[in-house]
Amino acid sequence: MDGTDELERLTRDILERHCGPETVEAAEGSWAPELWSALAASGLTALGLPEEDGGSGGGLAEATAVVRVAAGFAAPLPLVPALLLAPRIRAAFGLRQADGLVTVSLTPLDAERADGGWRITGRLHDVRYGHLAESLLIVARHGEELIVAELENDGLDWERATDLAGEPRDSAEVDVVVRRTAPIEGATLDELRDLEALGTAWAMVGAMERVLGLVVGYTTQREQFGRTLSRFQAVKQLAAEIAGEVAISRAAAVAATSSPSPLAVASARVRAAMAATPVARIAHQLHGAIGYTREYPLHQLTRRLWSWRDEGGGERGWTELAGRRALAGGPERLWQTLTAAGASESGEESR
Repeated sequence: MDGTDELERLTRDILERHCGPETVEAAEGSWAPELWSALAASGLTALGLPEEDGGSGGGLAEATAVVRVAAGFAAPLPLVPALLLAPRIRAAFGLRQADGLVTVSLTPLDAERADGGWRITGRLHDVRYGHLAESLLIVARHGEELIVAELENDGLDWERATDLAGEPRDSAEVDVVVRRTAPIEGATLDELRDLEALGTAWAMVGAMERVLGLVVGYTTQREQFGRTLSRFQAVKQLAAEIAGEVAISRAAAVAATSSPSPLAVASARVRAAMAATPVARIAHQLHGAIGYTREYPLHQLTRRLWSWRDEGGGERGWTELAGRRALAGGPERLWQTLTAAGASESGEESR
């Protein structure tokens, strides 16, 4: 793929044809296989895989670009695990690259040596699209050792549930013996969690950008007292507040993608979570009653923002983690740490 702009245009074209609000509505509790097939036919589901392995090439910037655009359409697919996590886990740990819908769980299970392999036991919680994926990448712990393995989904009995947005978040008991595994270090698990967090931050940016677009479209068309809503000063101020939240969140995500340090990633995740609440609240306030109807697409975006905001520890958990990372060099280096992160962010151009 040549550049993220072209990639975003291709992704947007596919989504405009295959992911209208009615598709998202129909996919609640499930997924959109036709959309996945359309993305796969264009090579977008193979981003992050080397071309010599049958992939489409590209790296973190390309994968997050697709995640961002897809989130703006509320695409009912697990694109963060499929595009960001799975290719890197498989490549890093020598697992077979594969087609098909895949999801990932980063909560370590228990592992014991058995029959020339590993017996992995435990409970998977809140796995994105768990019962729908063809395979599942998991991590397990044996003492201080961590391993990663891929399971075929037909052997798992899933307890199905959904989040506030209607996206599957499933749970299952695991008791399997696997022989194809690879060891990983604790720091690598933290890196994978950061990668998931960065993908979630970009998804929230994409959803908030679309919310801003709906707000601008609605307020410039809806008339009250003989003039459009956008001409009222109070409305202008509220729309500008959304625009500011989106711009700051996008800048933080750009900085974390360009230089994905632990502090930058945690900061981007926190900033997106902080923005989600006022962006959703103001958007519904400006839309009035229509914003709460099933027929209007705003709720498909705001329900995802609320759900993604609270995942993985939510705003509070990531704020605490960002604080610990900022202090990791000691209190005497705190100012240097923060100013270095700020200089890195200010030197990046937003998308």
